[in-house]
Formats: sequence, C-alpha cells, structure tokens
Amino acid sequence: MGLMLEDLAERFSVSISFLSTTFTTWILLMERELELLCPCPSRELIEQRLPAQFADFVNIRMIIDCTEVFIQRASCFVAQNRTFSNYKHHSTMKFLVAITPTGAISFVTSAWGGRASDRCITEHCGILDLLQEGDLVLADKGFNIGDILATRKVHHLSYETPSLQNKKSRQPDPLPVYEYTLSEQSVVSNNIIW
Repeated sequence: MGLMLEDLAERFSVSISFLSTTFTTWILLMERELELLCPCPSRELIEQRLPAQFADFVNIRMIIDCTEVFIQRASCFVAQNRTFSNYKHHSTMKFLVAITPTGAISFVTSAWGGRASDRCITEHCGILDLLQEGDLVLADKGFNIGDILATRKVHHLSYETPSLQNKKSRQPDPLPVYEYTLSEQSVVSNNIIW
C-alpha cells in the first residue's frame, strides 16, 4: 500500500520506533524461515523438467536478472549515495533473482543499494557457488558477466528483452525459431522477476 511508518504508527496507536522494530523483526524471521522454500535445483532436476522452448539449451541452469524496488530517500548522505539508482533516477534497493527454465524462483539475493552494478552483485552474492562447470546462464544483454562465468567454465548467453510497448506496430524480426522462444521466455522471466 505504500504507507509510511508515521501513518501506520498513528493508525495502530503505537510508536514509530516500535513499529519499525516489529517490522524489521518479522522481515528477518520470514527471510530465515522461507529461505528453505527457494532451493536452487540440481542440474539433473532441471534437465528432467526442461520445457520444450529450451530444447536447444540442455545445459541451462538459470535465467538471472536484477530488479529494483523504490525506497524512501535516506536522511544520511552516505546511504543516499549507495541507494541512488542512475537507471531509475530514484533511491532503490536492488536484488538479483534467478529462475529456472520452468519459471520457478531459485535464488534471491539480499538487498543491495541501487547504485550497485549487476556485475558487482553477481560477483559477491554467492550465486556463482551454485553453478557447476558446463552450466549455461541466461542473462539480459546489459548483464556484463561473461568473463566472470568463463573463469568458472560456465557458459553465458545474452538475450535482448523484446519491447512490449509498441507490440502492435512492431514488425516481426526475421529470427530463427529458437530465438523467438528465447525472447518469449525472457518476457516470462521479466514478469516473474518484476
């Protein structure tokens, strides 16, 4: 609903500090308890359930992207600097999300300041430890991580997210069939992540 702490504190007749402490406690508890519901499946399990659209990519392990959530501007200048996103032109928190080819969420990072790059988050969030030699990771064209994955002998494939704004006026691109399905899957992955 986007209600600020002051408004919620007034509605429930509690102090802002009590509400903030309670909210933070519940978020941390939910993170710890729900973390087990989001395991990263093994390569074998992914291969068993691989959708037909990914038949040409049998070693695919995950599709990754970052998403940003708007936050209230911090009063501390250091925090403002770390959370200001040049992409969104607003203070944001950023998360890296990985999904399986079937669309199940398999990994979500802790929150990072909006200024953190996709590359930095990928390097330091622990997702690389889940990958095995020979795995394939799909990432948006702007995700500059090919060299990081290459050092671990993990394959990287970039895709361009198709524009959904002018779908009626867009002429179909003369792409091979597997690239069409890859583009369709990127729309699905973006809908899941957003």
